Amino acid sequence: MIEFGRTVLKYAVSAVAVGAVVWIFVSLPVSLKAPLAGAVALLLVPVVTYFTTHALDLGRSRESAIRIQKNQIYDDLMAGMLDMLGMGPTGTKYTPEQIQVLFADATPRLMTYGSRSVILAWNAFRQETAKAGRSNQSILFAFEDLLMALRSDLGHAGRRHQRGEILGMFVTDIASLLPATKPSRHTGWKLLFGRTSR
Repeated sequence: MIEFGRTVLKYAVSAVAVGAVVWIFVSLPVSLKAPLAGAVALLLVPVVTYFTTHALDLGRSRESAIRIQKNQIYDDLMAGMLDMLGMGPTGTKYTPEQIQVLFADATPRLMTYGSRSVILAWNAFRQETAKAGRSNQSILFAFEDLLMALRSDLGHAGRRHQRGEILGMFVTDIASLLPATKPSRHTGWKLLFGRTSR
């Protein structure tokens, strides 16, 4: 309660001081107002510029520190996930105990630094790996969704990756996992005229 009273008193004193300065300025003769306003502006501009620049620099350094942390966390996570799936340098899959350690280590770090899309993709991946009777294909696709979310959070711009583009970097038979698409007989007409031939 005492702290609240001090805060109210501080704001009241500040308001009275500002009011007094404004009243003095208004009561001055017109011939003094313009030079005085110019002098005050001359003094205030460097001060305002300094504090504005300082605040922007602090924001940029904070963003840079967060990005460095994200890079490290995401690199560790991607390497661990590849090892978990048996696609790392050793080629051996993680044991259930190692997977549990990987998840337990990654979750709090992602809670702190991960974007919403990364957290959602991480949750979906964990749920997919926990499902009974899940297929390797569904886990791989959930893993690819997580990788796309990580890349997006790191600032990779451009259109969204097509299904299988990232998995194709380490899954050699990715085409067999993707649904086959039949090319249209009228693709050429669509491109030329915007309609199909009959």
